[in-house]
Amino acid sequence: MHQNEADDNDDMVVIVALSATSASNSTPIPRYGFAQQATFGISYFWNRALVSSGLFGMNWIDNHVVLGALPSESHLPMLLNQFKVTTIINLCAETKGIASACEQHQVHHIHLPCIDFQVPSPETLELGVSELTAVANSNKVALAHCKAGRGRSASLVMCYLVATYQMDLMDAQKYLLSKRRQVDSHLSQSVNIRAFYENVNKNNRRPAP
Repeated sequence: MHQNEADDNDDMVVIVALSATSASNSTPIPRYGFAQQATFGISYFWNRALVSSGLFGMNWIDNHVVLGALPSESHLPMLLNQFKVTTIINLCAETKGIASACEQHQVHHIHLPCIDFQVPSPETLELGVSELTAVANSNKVALAHCKAGRGRSASLVMCYLVATYQMDLMDAQKYLLSKRRQVDSHLSQSVNIRAFYENVNKNNRRPAP
């Protein structure tokens, strides 16, 4: 397993759409009100400052999954050359991220929009884990990110750990924190993550603690 880190963040495209959908997978983009847009703007630039200071970045979770904050186009060379990323999964509902740049560099970009400060839906978690598993089975590398790499994308990666390594939720939480200290320390208590846990290998797995 790797433990490399790098910096990240830049381009912001706030989505104000009533019927827009994600181009890559047709997942509906949740509506964002004015207050949510303002909150995103403030937290985005605060997050940028943290990234610039080196406090936020990218972290290897295993040999095939990297967890990080919202990247900018300027980070693509690093993602391609240092991390060997071939797939990027963006869980931000508030921005399309670097989808256009990914297309130009033949990087598979998947947009699974989830509103900030919420855990992705069970359906989104299942879809995201399926994508991460496909990347791992192909011996390639995927980046999962949201805005800060501590909530939405960390939720997805926790479910990936549960499905791939048969970890229980507490072990998955501890492991994630050992790899990326910014991860929300209460993710294992999420109803959606617990539902995913109970559903994976449900005939062989003990109940969530």
